[in-house]
Amino acid sequence: MLFISLILSALLLLIANWSARRTRHADTMIVCSSVAFAVGPFFLMCVLPAVAIQALLLCGATIVWRATRRGPSFFLPLSCGATLVAYGLAGMMVLGSEREYARLRVLYQYESMEGRLPVPQAVPGGAPLLPATAERLSRFEGVFPEHANGYREFRLRALHEDAVALFIHSPGFGASRMLHPSESNLAANLRREPVPLQPGSRFTSMGSPGERERLPGDDEAPLGHMLEDSILDFVNPRGFGYFKDRRHVAGFESHRFSRAPAPTYRWKVRALELVSLLLHDEPEVYVSSHLPKMDRLHGVPTRPLDRFENFGLEALRRGEEIVTTQGGEGARMLGAVRSTSQCLACHGGERGALLGAFSYSLRPEGP
Repeated sequence: MLFISLILSALLLLIANWSARRTRHADTMIVCSSVAFAVGPFFLMCVLPAVAIQALLLCGATIVWRATRRGPSFFLPLSCGATLVAYGLAGMMVLGSEREYARLRVLYQYESMEGRLPVPQAVPGGAPLLPATAERLSRFEGVFPEHANGYREFRLRALHEDAVALFIHSPGFGASRMLHPSESNLAANLRREPVPLQPGSRFTSMGSPGERERLPGDDEAPLGHMLEDSILDFVNPRGFGYFKDRRHVAGFESHRFSRAPAPTYRWKVRALELVSLLLHDEPEVYVSSHLPKMDRLHGVPTRPLDRFENFGLEALRRGEEIVTTQGGEGARMLGAVRSTSQCLACHGGERGALLGAFSYSLRPEGP
């Protein structure tokens, strides 16, 4: 927009000085031209402050020129001075924008994912994913873009990578303001609600699926959808931010739950815990009174996997999606959290690698 402003300003300056030298009604011609240049951009939905200010100042310069009764040569420095003042005022607006961009670059600065996210291991032995797992990954890769915040990513990229373009298209020179990074649009649609409490406590008396009855297929299918909803809520594609490389990620929002998973078919979540596979020497389960939130895991106590979780984890590593068992208290489920194509940029590794798991305690749905 800076270039458009300069072209229009030069054109307006030429018309004004040509009118001053060539027409008898120069003042009328200059005022009409100035008004046209000031009002025209507004009706075109593209306000050009520098040109509008220049046009108004040229009207003032015309009044001064006529009041002094000087010749056309006197109008040239007046018009040039009006143009310089107009761009000086627009420049002050640009400096304000640049200071705001500098503040936002600190607020949403680049951070490295290398220390926070160890590269996950591939499926042992290169075993292919089971059909149900491969189908869920493909479905997720189609769903993620629908939930992502592409405008936020675009603005974060512009903030860090397109500083020259931001200057050229500054609001002071007349670009559309809604496309510029601001604190409000960079935080739009991000979750600010508190992390929910665990709905209840986990079951501790169930053993492995070999010792307890596995849920029938009619129950497991809806629980698979519960796992998908849990992962989508936890990952929250709207909070991905802008990724340049693993050492330069801006605006990343830590994975977290915003709500307890909704009941499905016969089962309701009583407790949901995160099984960590990457940050400890051995798999551990985070113990918290709240549903999992990644940026609150530092200092959170952990426990070893119980018998069901150990059995289920081996099945997940072989490519299964969920493992279930049931007993007198209710049911247990261990669900895989795997790397989709959208996860690879930050997490690294291979598509389908096991990033972690959710351990569910389920009670029958009903009063």
